[in-house]
Amino acid sequence: MLLKIHVEGDTEKRFVDRVLISYLTSLGFIVKVQTNQTDATHFGGLSTYAQFRKNTIRLRGHAPCLITTMIDLYQLPSDFPGKDEAESRKNAEEKVLFLEQKLKEDLDELSPDFIPYIQLHEFEALLFSSVDTINRNLQNATPSTLSKLKTVLHKFGEPEKIDTNKGPSVHLKEIYGTQYQKIYHGIPIAENIGLEVIREKCPHFDSWLKKLEEYACSHR
Repeated sequence: MLLKIHVEGDTEKRFVDRVLISYLTSLGFIVKVQTNQTDATHFGGLSTYAQFRKNTIRLRGHAPCLITTMIDLYQLPSDFPGKDEAESRKNAEEKVLFLEQKLKEDLDELSPDFIPYIQLHEFEALLFSSVDTINRNLQNATPSTLSKLKTVLHKFGEPEKIDTNKGPSVHLKEIYGTQYQKIYHGIPIAENIGLEVIREKCPHFDSWLKKLEEYACSHR
């Protein structure tokens, strides 16, 4: 069973390749990951929904497959379906579910083999599943930096609730400065945390994987 994952950038691609791939293949999927192409020569980012939509449709190809996405809620482009309406939702959880539904409706031609996923609020939220692991993996870590991480997590309660007003990546850069580089540190930290813990701490992320599990079970 072929699973194509349309991801926002290189970090998400590496996350799938190094953290998710074993789990996904255990479900029976053959996994292909495609980073969003933003122009003729550049990959990564989500500058316009129109381009993202075109690229997602193009993934379908000729062989039967399930298509899913992994993009950030943070800084969705202005032409994303339902973006203005989503602002009236009372919290981020309702907002992201609304936007995923709008994405599914807008890509109806992929139905029923399309499962949209938008990360709350960005990739670094997953890392806050274990602030101790973040701190152990960065060179300038101290008890003080760990304390600051715990303060951020305590303020919001859950990793996925660290919001877009000041996203998790901004907190990491403020605490660690240039010692935190997403592309170099994000994936090793996620690997050390482990998928089981990330799923436990990030219910929206976990719900995405459960949908993939259900699809895999129903197509055996």
